[in-house]
Amino acid sequence: MNRTRYIERSRVLNVSLVLVLALDPVTLAQKAPDRVDSPSTTTGARPRPTIVTNRSTGALSVVVGIPGARVQLFGVVRNGKTVPRETAMADGDGFATFSLLRPGTYRVVVSSADHDDVSADVRVTAGKVETISGRPVPRFGYLVLIRPELTDDTVLEIDGNAVDRTQIDRLADGTARIKQPLGTHQIRILKPGFEPYVVTSEVVPGGDAMVAPTMERQWTSFDVRGAPGTRVYLDRAPAGIIPTTGRIELTRLMRGQTYELRFELNDFQPLQRTAIAGMGTTTVIEANLEPLPTDGAFEDSFLAGLSAWEAPSGWRASNGVLFVEGTGVGVARNSLFRDFELIFGVRLALPKGAAWILRAKDARNYYLFVLGGPSAKYANQLRTYVVRDGEFDPDAPASTLPLVESLTTTDTYRIRISVSDNVIQHWITPSSTGEEVSVGLFADVHRQFTLGRIGFAAPFGERFQINGITARPSATR
Repeated sequence: MNRTRYIERSRVLNVSLVLVLALDPVTLAQKAPDRVDSPSTTTGARPRPTIVTNRSTGALSVVVGIPGARVQLFGVVRNGKTVPRETAMADGDGFATFSLLRPGTYRVVVSSADHDDVSADVRVTAGKVETISGRPVPRFGYLVLIRPELTDDTVLEIDGNAVDRTQIDRLADGTARIKQPLGTHQIRILKPGFEPYVVTSEVVPGGDAMVAPTMERQWTSFDVRGAPGTRVYLDRAPAGIIPTTGRIELTRLMRGQTYELRFELNDFQPLQRTAIAGMGTTTVIEANLEPLPTDGAFEDSFLAGLSAWEAPSGWRASNGVLFVEGTGVGVARNSLFRDFELIFGVRLALPKGAAWILRAKDARNYYLFVLGGPSAKYANQLRTYVVRDGEFDPDAPASTLPLVESLTTTDTYRIRISVSDNVIQHWITPSSTGEEVSVGLFADVHRQFTLGRIGFAAPFGERFQINGITARPSATR
C-alpha cells in the first residue's frame, strides 16, 4: 500500500515539472509580472498610466509636459544606429510610458507642433522604471499686457499689423496674452484721445514678456482771440481774461472733446458757443462780441451840429438840416438797433437821389438802400445792396422796388422804415400829396446783418438834405 502512494505522488511531480519546463522564460515573465509600478495620485487627480516590469524587463516613464505630444522610442544598436520600437502620445497630464522593455539602450524623441524636437538616450535595466524629462522647446512665447484699456475703439498693433480680437486671450483680471513667435516685437496701442503707446519687448521660448501699458492723454488747446478784457468761461468755469494782446490760450483739452465756451465783456452781448478740440492742431476760436443794442430812441434835429454822428468831412449840419454829400459813410453814434422803426425827412438837392444805411456793423459792412432820383441811372427805384468789406456791384442789387410816383427836387419826402428780424419794409409820403405809400419789403434769407447802426451815404454822387430823424427800438415803440 505504501508503495502505491509513492508511485502516485511521483506521477504528479513529473507532470508538473514537464509543464514548467515547457514554458519560455520571457513568456512566463510577460504572463506573470512580478512588479507593477503605478504612482500614487491625490484624491480627484487624474490617475497615471500603469507601468509594468518584471525580472527580465524594465520600463520607461517620459515626462513631456505637453498633452498630445508624440513620443517615439528607438532601440540603439551597434555604431549608434537606431531601430524604431514604439510610439506613444502624451496623456492629458503630459506623460508617456513604455512597459516591458528588454534591457538595453533606447533613444527617446519627443515632438509637438510649434516646438523643436528633443531627444535623449536612456538605458533600461531589468526590474526598474527609468524616468526622464523630454519637453520640446517652444518656438513661441507670449506677449502679456497687464490690464490694457482695449476698448472697442482701441487698435492694437504688433510689428505694424493690427491684432484681431480673436487672437487675444483675456484673463479674468483683464490681462491680455497674445501668442507670438520668438524675437523682438514692437507693440503699438492707438486709442482716440490718447498719445500712441509704443514699446518693444523680447519673446523667449515659452516665456511671458510682460508689458504694462500706460496711456497718456492727448492734449490740445484753444487759441481764443477777442477784445482785451473779455472774460472767458470753459464749461461754465472761469478760464481767464483776454489780455492786451487780444489772445489767450486754453490748454490741456482732450482731443475730439466738445467744450462749451462763453465770452462776456461790459457793454457787449454775451456770446456762447460750442467747439470741438482739434485732433492735431490748436483750434482758433474767434470771440467776436456784438455791442449791446441801444436801449432808448435815437433822435436828432441837427441843431447841435454833427456831435451825434461819425460823419465824413463833406457833411455839415445847420439850422436843423443835415447836408449829405461827398464820399464815405456816416453813422449815428448811439443807434445800435436790432429791430426798430426809423423815420426821417429827405429832400433831393440834386436829381440823382439819396441813400441810407441800416444795421451797419461798421463803415464797410451794412445794408445800403439807394433811392434813385429822376436823373439816376436807375430812376424812380429803391434798390437794396448788401455791402461786404466796402464792396458791392451797382448793377446787381439784392432787391429792386419800383416807386409809384416819380421823385422831384421840389418835394420833401417822409421816409418810414420798419426793421423786424430779416425783413425791412419801406413807406414813402410825398409832401405834395400827404399820402403814405408802401414801397415794398426786402427779406434777407441769409440774415447777414442782425444788429447795427443807422446812417447815410452818397455812393453815386448824390446830394440831399435830412430834416430830422427818429429811431425807436421795437420794444419801446
